[in-house]
Amino acid sequence: MATSASASRRTLLRLGLGSAVLAVSAAPIARQVVAQTTVPKPTRLAVHNLALDHPILETYRKGIVAMKALPSTDRRSWEYQANIHYSHCPHKNWYFLPWHRAYLVELENIIRSLTLDPTFAMPYWDWTALPKLPEAFTLTTWNGVANPLRDVTRVAAPTDTLPAELTGQSVMDAIYAVTKFELFATSQPTGQTSTSSSWQRKAGVQGMLEATPHNGVHNWIGGDMNTMRSPRDPLFYLHHSNCDRIWAQWIALGNTNPADTLWRDFSFASNFVRPTQQTYTVRVRDLLDVSTLGYQYAPQGSV
Repeated sequence: MATSASASRRTLLRLGLGSAVLAVSAAPIARQVVAQTTVPKPTRLAVHNLALDHPILETYRKGIVAMKALPSTDRRSWEYQANIHYSHCPHKNWYFLPWHRAYLVELENIIRSLTLDPTFAMPYWDWTALPKLPEAFTLTTWNGVANPLRDVTRVAAPTDTLPAELTGQSVMDAIYAVTKFELFATSQPTGQTSTSSSWQRKAGVQGMLEATPHNGVHNWIGGDMNTMRSPRDPLFYLHHSNCDRIWAQWIALGNTNPADTLWRDFSFASNFVRPTQQTYTVRVRDLLDVSTLGYQYAPQGSV
């Protein structure tokens, strides 16, 4: 039976993370009008709420096709993006969540540029609400051609169900109940003494989110998802969008990110690519506010 505390957590987790802002109109007369308006932000939606032909999924399909049509040497290409993960992604240390947040933003920006759809935001796969592969990602064809969202290397079948011990509600309740970042996500690399890039892939102790739902889902799907080039599978990005959403919700519960400058001042040096193909560097401290990064998560049940 759920406790009142866990019930209140689940209530809070259904809240959206978007916000309204004040807009000031500079009129040619002395009087100014101040009105409250909602500024649309690209919104990451739950894939289990989306129709198969939802515009977001259609844009993702078009984006994948466009990226796969580029030569592998093009930094915007599907293969090059998978190689970025292979070459730079940190696992088993406390940079795991912020690095993957920046990686998702990079991918979204590339797809927006290639498809000319500025509203595109990567959906998220809430494995607790939908403990199966999302249908859109299992269809063999779409509109008469090979389905861009399908990865033929997957071991998990469309009829398979994720074990509750990986993604069930009790697992998620335990993760949200943790109040220390290094237990929730993953710990500082053992012995870290500086913000040198050499620490980006040094190991610490895996926290609950990375070890249990994250690793478990990768292994359960199998195929490309069970390798360091897992972004070859389009479902990778929805999987990590959900991990990112869980981090954002954990912060919304009143928890805090590390204050340690070894975490906040660390830079992912030239890890990421703009739609112009230029590489760029980003610090962890600049990845902590999803609103500043230009996206938001929809409340549960939104479409």
